Amino acid sequence: MLLDLRCQHEFSDHFGIDVDLSCEVRALALFGPSGSGKTTLLSAIAGTFMPRRGRVALDGQVLLDTEGGRCVPPERRSIGVTPQHSLLFEHMDVRRNLEYGMPKNRWWKRHSSLVCQREIRFDQVVEILELERLLGRFPEHLSGGEQRRVAIGRALLSQPRMLILDEPLSALDDNLKQRILDYLKRVIEHWQIPTIIITHSKAVVGALADSVIMVDGGRIIGMGAPGRMLGVAEVKTAG
Repeated sequence: MLLDLRCQHEFSDHFGIDVDLSCEVRALALFGPSGSGKTTLLSAIAGTFMPRRGRVALDGQVLLDTEGGRCVPPERRSIGVTPQHSLLFEHMDVRRNLEYGMPKNRWWKRHSSLVCQREIRFDQVVEILELERLLGRFPEHLSGGEQRRVAIGRALLSQPRMLILDEPLSALDDNLKQRILDYLKRVIEHWQIPTIIITHSKAVVGALADSVIMVDGGRIIGMGAPGRMLGVAEVKTAG
């Protein structure tokens, strides 16, 4: 999938975003330190943030064009987002959390022209993410890793044309991090959904990404293969 992204915005704290890129997305990591602007770029793509000047297009289909006055609402972009904090519905059990947003339940999905071409089935998601024994539980009775898996499943079942993972290992202890990485590998390999991973973790980049964009200070400071970009990051850290 080809992503065209232009995002320019000045914030009141003297921090600004100035990004203009066109790149192929398969398993793409936006890599950089906290506060570098990664989540702002995620939000511009997903439609939850409107930059002062910007353009977002997927495979030539324009989702945002501030100059042309076009802005497709977030719910019509067919982009599945798993936020840093899983944000499950506390009053719904796991099954209902997973089913929320499925096309049969959401009118805007049934009529969207951006629906994923390959159907993602409920039973497949439950099997690959090992959620069967959790279906009747409520979020308060789930571990952090279990909540993360449910959030990933819910995003998948919205039939996205693109998946965005925002800091997928945040707030997890070391014992859970490798397990979640294993689940994410399964997801990316099985469905082949173009995926953007927002992370400051070298482990996540090394495990999941096939290409990397380095972001710092609201700017792109490097693009390339994971090995080369992680090498550049090591040099910058050492310097």
